Amino acid sequence: MRSKVLGIVIQVVVMIIIVSVVLLLLVIGVQILIHACMVVGRTFRRGLSTTERGGSEGGGMSPEDLERLPSYDFQAVAKSSSSNPIECAICLESFAMGEKCRMLPVLNCEVSTCFSALNP
Repeated sequence: MRSKVLGIVIQVVVMIIIVSVVLLLLVIGVQILIHACMVVGRTFRRGLSTTERGGSEGGGMSPEDLERLPSYDFQAVAKSSSSNPIECAICLESFAMGEKCRMLPVLNCEVSTCFSALNP
C-alpha cells in the first residue's frame, strides 16, 4: 500500500515538473517572438521611411515655439554603458556624441532634427 502511494506521489511530482518546464519554455518562446517583432518593426520603420532624419511633412509647433524649447549637445553619461544606449524617443536611434537634442516639457529627450521633422 505504501509503495503504491509513493509511486503515485512520484508520478504527480514528475508531471508537475514536466508541466512547469513546458510552461517555462513556452513563456521564453513568447518573449523571444515579441522581441523579434520589436526588432523587425524598428527595422521596417527605419528602412521603409520616406524621409531621413530631419525631414517630414505635417503640422506641429510653430518655429518660434520650437526654438523656445531647451536644447543641448548630447554628452555620454559615465553611468550609461554601450549595452544600454540612450535613444531618441521619436526615431528610436541612439544619440551620437555632440548631437543637438531638445528637451520636451515631459522630460523626454529627442534628437533636435527628429523633433523638428515632426514640427516643420
